Amino acid sequence: MKRRTLLATALAATLPLGATQAADDVVIGGALSLSGPFAAYGEDNKAGMDMAVEAVNAKGGVLGRKLRIQYDDSAGDRAKAVAIYRKYGADPSIVADLFVSSVEFVALDPVANEVKLPMIAIGSVIPYKDFSPWSFRIQLIVSKAMGPVLTTVAAAKKAKTIAVIYDTANNATVAEQTAVKDTAPAVGLKLTGVESFRTGDQDFSAQLTNIASQKPDLLYVAATSNEAALIIAQARDMGLNTPILGGAPLNDPKIGDLAGKAAYGVMTFASFSPKEQRPEVTDFLARYKAKTGKSNPPIYVVLGYDAVMLIAQAVQRAGSIDRDAIRQALGSTRDFTTVTGTFTYSGPGDNTNQVPKILVFGPNGFEPMGQ
Repeated sequence: MKRRTLLATALAATLPLGATQAADDVVIGGALSLSGPFAAYGEDNKAGMDMAVEAVNAKGGVLGRKLRIQYDDSAGDRAKAVAIYRKYGADPSIVADLFVSSVEFVALDPVANEVKLPMIAIGSVIPYKDFSPWSFRIQLIVSKAMGPVLTTVAAAKKAKTIAVIYDTANNATVAEQTAVKDTAPAVGLKLTGVESFRTGDQDFSAQLTNIASQKPDLLYVAATSNEAALIIAQARDMGLNTPILGGAPLNDPKIGDLAGKAAYGVMTFASFSPKEQRPEVTDFLARYKAKTGKSNPPIYVVLGYDAVMLIAQAVQRAGSIDRDAIRQALGSTRDFTTVTGTFTYSGPGDNTNQVPKILVFGPNGFEPMGQ
């Protein structure tokens, strides 16, 4: 007994403070884009993930153990995302990898069969086939949502034509442009023109001048927050008052911070509406307001929260931190309801419940269309 005590003391002396407790935690890898072009989404994800950890641990944790996130910054870079994923794979305490973008997803999915660590893309929206058995996504998929969205918006705005401006350097915005181009004719919208730019561009006057000459009834902006806000502001400054619609990248209230009142009336679609009266939504909003003083959380906060909750329930159902058991539990999730809605999976891939809600930005943030 004395020898064991001495050995334990010696080992403890070599460990960082708190490492003994950490060894008992259930750990999720958070490979978030905390810098780079998707930093706003990564920071929002982190805020939601931290709220989820607090909620889970307040109810006793997972399998009687505390839940913890190990964060790393992928900077939205494919190579960094893969390197972090491999690092997590080599750490047996980590049960899953969470990350943000489609850019990272298309790099990670091909190596998942080798790493064998469950992974969830929080923000990926691109059409994708042949998922690895270890790969899952929680966002609305743009190709599946675009038909219902364009049908509803065209009817509301009495629109017959649509133009698109999109970022050619981003997988997600390219997918949005393709979805609009493919879907518009089927819902009775004529595509009048397509303009392009690249991440980091600041001046969109040439593209917007071309669009203005086409006189479309709708303008679809497929861009992340920074460029989207500039496009919106510049369009309004030049007198282009065409109704503006965009997908997941426009879910960010930051467009209002950057574009001001020019962003009022901008439409987007998401799986979450802050006006839903489900208890999962009202409870989350109350806790978010208590923590931040704000009433209208960015969608990527909510998606980060739900991603952690999805993993936590899978680990609990698996009954262990065995990665293959967790993978199977994720793939057999049925009717798991949390803030953005209900999650059901038939193996790897996308949530089978794809229900877009159309939101309009205004003085109080995003509100459901028609309210």
